[in-house]
Amino acid sequence: MSVIVGRERERALLRTFVESRERPAACVIQGEAGIGKTVLWEEAVARMRSRSERVLTCRASEAETTLAFSGLADLLADVATGILPRLPPPQRHALAVALLLETPAGAPPDERAIGAALLASLQQLAGKGGVVVAVDDVQWLDPASASALAFAARRLDDAPVALLLAWRTSGDEPLPLELSRVFPDGRLSRLVVGPLSLGALHRLLRARLDVSFPRPLLRRIHEAAGGNPFYALELARVLGEQSGRFPPGEPLPVPATLHELVRDRIATQTAAVRETLAAVALAASPSVAIVETALGPSAAIDEAIEAGLLRLDGPRLELTHPLLGPGALAAVGPPRRRAMHRILATVVEDPEARARHLAAAADGPSSEVAQALEDAACAAAARGATDAAADLAELALDLTPVEAERERVRRQLAAGDYSIRCGAMPRARELLQATIERLPPGRDRAQALFGLASTEESGFDVNVRLLEQALAEADGDEALQADIEHVLGVAYYLLGDTERGYAHDRAAVERARRTNDPVLLVRCLASLAHFETYSGDLTTGLLEEALELEQQLDGLPDYYDSPSAVMGLRLMYADRVDEGRPYLEHAYRKALDAGDEHARAGLLLHLSELEHRAGRWPQARDHAEEGLQLSEQSDYPQARSALLYCRANVDAHLGRLEAARADAEEGLAMARASGDEIFAIQNLAVLGFVEVSAGDYAAAAELL
Repeated sequence: MSVIVGRERERALLRTFVESRERPAACVIQGEAGIGKTVLWEEAVARMRSRSERVLTCRASEAETTLAFSGLADLLADVATGILPRLPPPQRHALAVALLLETPAGAPPDERAIGAALLASLQQLAGKGGVVVAVDDVQWLDPASASALAFAARRLDDAPVALLLAWRTSGDEPLPLELSRVFPDGRLSRLVVGPLSLGALHRLLRARLDVSFPRPLLRRIHEAAGGNPFYALELARVLGEQSGRFPPGEPLPVPATLHELVRDRIATQTAAVRETLAAVALAASPSVAIVETALGPSAAIDEAIEAGLLRLDGPRLELTHPLLGPGALAAVGPPRRRAMHRILATVVEDPEARARHLAAAADGPSSEVAQALEDAACAAAARGATDAAADLAELALDLTPVEAERERVRRQLAAGDYSIRCGAMPRARELLQATIERLPPGRDRAQALFGLASTEESGFDVNVRLLEQALAEADGDEALQADIEHVLGVAYYLLGDTERGYAHDRAAVERARRTNDPVLLVRCLASLAHFETYSGDLTTGLLEEALELEQQLDGLPDYYDSPSAVMGLRLMYADRVDEGRPYLEHAYRKALDAGDEHARAGLLLHLSELEHRAGRWPQARDHAEEGLQLSEQSDYPQARSALLYCRANVDAHLGRLEAARADAEEGLAMARASGDEIFAIQNLAVLGFVEVSAGDYAAAAELL
């Protein structure tokens, strides 16, 4: 059976149906093709079999819809020889003929007799402990079998029979087998299977394909597939085979497994419909007015709606499936796409959409287009869309003329910064390393070294070397040096050198005060307060000053080290967890709104710690799980080591010793590889607790 991820709600509802004693009853698992109905149906079938219920299964197929009673034959394949002799002769003969077990004699069997025979068979089987009729892809059940099954379902009375159906549907069709008439609301369950979440999709790709994409690309896969796991897996297979970076702004490829389906659907349409679909795919917020402005009177909107390729939601036009977009764009070809982008750039009002259209229409580098993209990236980052900001910044870099060296450096640094904030650490490393290699010593290279240090995965000793070099090269830029100093303080602290950590954090505050930059000062004050929180050596009024400044400012660039987060930690460590929770949750919401995935992972670590101390085990584990997903997608091993400790700590206290041991050992290895003394200690502590719990006191003593 396939691995199931991200379907906790659906599985819980199915368990309720499986374990219910109310019979007869029916459950319909419904959704679009590839959404995951079959794996849920298979799990429910397995559960029912484990309860010793007789399960009759049929996997209907499109090729067999014209074969009369093929579905009925599948359902009764294993039981026919046992039940036929017990049926009344007319029913026995009718059913045997339908199942091709006897040669027809005289007139063809009456369909009513076959339905009655099926009903009698189900009643006979149900008398031995309940029976389940399970049909996958019921929409393809042949009409004769569907008629017999509907006949029997209407007459089940109080027989302990359950119907479990997986049904491919867009959601508008009436229920199959007339179930809405057969079963009252209390006996009929409809389980609508919707799109997978982004996190669930990430877990699915890891489980099925053993691949992990940067978060921005993962979002694009999620959007292109509409959250459909089958389509996402096919897209991921194609992307996994492509080496190098997938260019921003380019439509994702349609996998070969889906290409024919999409191509055939589009190829049968008129050229006007294909262009209309392409215009809708290209426009960020397509409306009737925008498409008609772009294409003129030739826009075939009504024709595309009639063909089921477009739908109208108020003034907005939508493709009926996301994969129709790449297919339509491939059909119209690159020259026409560029021309349409040029037109759309003149009719859209949103600056980001306009910049993207200008980029897609450009034949080569353009200072004007690059500037529009840079401005759009800044606007996107300001509203928390860091994925979009990273994408736009790279487009701006790609379209910057070679001779505009100053602009190229600025945009490369910005692209690296946005990549860090949205969690695309490998791409950030590439961008920043390339910047460092082309720059002479000085402020710009110091900024690149500073950014590179936050992406470094080789160890904190490497981070410190990069930061020390950045600090030296930033000489004369007090603000940048203050920023570097406070990060150096954290790095030394994690290496276990608290004396140097303190020195750098205090120097950062002194430098920040001289800059008269309140945002920088808040960040440095909070970082020092964070450090003091762990040492217990608190400077009176320091955190209070930072909190007061935080309230006066609209936004902060670092939500992990914000004064609110530090106050939450202080209260948590003072065992005032209920008072600390709102502070940490406030910081987390700010990081979420800002699209700062790096900060989110760190704050989930502390929220997991807090809920663990509060004894709220499920919440603590959920925070750790979410943080682990982010750290995987961001390629951020230090955060992963810390979050493995959190999950291990919860599991150890719940008695899940093997799971806790595995996580803590992995976390310990990662911490030691990076030189992280703090979480090496934390993971060792969990391993010691596991051995105490297992009764191996000698092993516990050695670890602790």
